[in-house]
Amino acid sequence: MKYFRDENNKLYGFDDDVHQDYIDSCATKWKVSLASISEDTYKLALAPTAAQKRATESATLRSQRDELVERVSREINRLEDKSEDASAWRTYREALRNVPEQTGFPFDVTWPQQPAEFTGK
Repeated sequence: MKYFRDENNKLYGFDDDVHQDYIDSCATKWKVSLASISEDTYKLALAPTAAQKRATESATLRSQRDELVERVSREINRLEDKSEDASAWRTYREALRNVPEQTGFPFDVTWPQQPAEFTGK
């Protein structure tokens, strides 16, 4: 679906298989054959679907989770390099990896508790 707004700011909707150049060149003729639509209908047509919202939120949370997993992995390496216990950090990393498996993901997520402050960047 494509949309056309005339010089009086009135909205029209039409099938998207019509080329935009043709519509622009014949705008006056089209007003007769197009049904006017409301601003609310226009906004609703452009609003993301539930699936699109889920996909966007999912991607955002996975990206945040991936950054944390990377940082936690560096923390684990630092601790192991100093022969210190990194088991709590490994458990935390596993919990982070499992975040997308939560029942409410991506809209209702409980982030795992970080075991301590990071010692590096």
